[in-house]
Amino acid sequence: MKKLFLLLVLVWAISCERQDENSTKESLIGNWEWISSTGGIDGRTETPASTGKQVKIVITKDSVKVYENSVLKQKNSYKISREKSVLDNKIKDMIIYNSGFRDSFMIDSQNQLHLIGDCFDCFASLYKKAENQPSQARQIASFWGTGAVISIF
Repeated sequence: MKKLFLLLVLVWAISCERQDENSTKESLIGNWEWISSTGGIDGRTETPASTGKQVKIVITKDSVKVYENSVLKQKNSYKISREKSVLDNKIKDMIIYNSGFRDSFMIDSQNQLHLIGDCFDCFASLYKKAENQPSQARQIASFWGTGAVISIF
C-alpha cells in the first residue's frame, strides 16, 4: 500500500510539473509588440521612436519569429525550462532557443512580457501583447535586443 501511495504521489507531481510548463508556455503564445530595450555595454535604452524600428515577436507552441518593420528577421525553435540564471544564480523561467541563447521571462500584471538575456551586457526588453491576435492558432515570439543585436540568437 505504501508503494502504491508513493507511486501515485510521483505521478501527481510529474503531471503538475507538465501542467505548469504547459500553462507557462501557453501564456507566452501570441503576438508581442516591442516597447523598449535597455542594456549593452553602455546601458543604452532603445525604443521604436529612437530606432525607427517596429519589432514584433510571434510565439507559437514550437517557434519564435522576430519581425522588424514587418520583415521576418529570425525564426527559432525553443523550449521552456526552469534554469539557473548566470546573472544572479537564481532559478528562473527561461526560453531556451535552438541556438543555445536563453532569455529569462516574466509576464507582469499589465500583460507585458519582460525578456532578459541570460548573459552579461545583454538587453532586457519589454513587449506588450498585440491587441489583434490571430483567430487560427495563437502565436508568440520572443526577441532579444534590436538592430544588430538580433544576431545573438
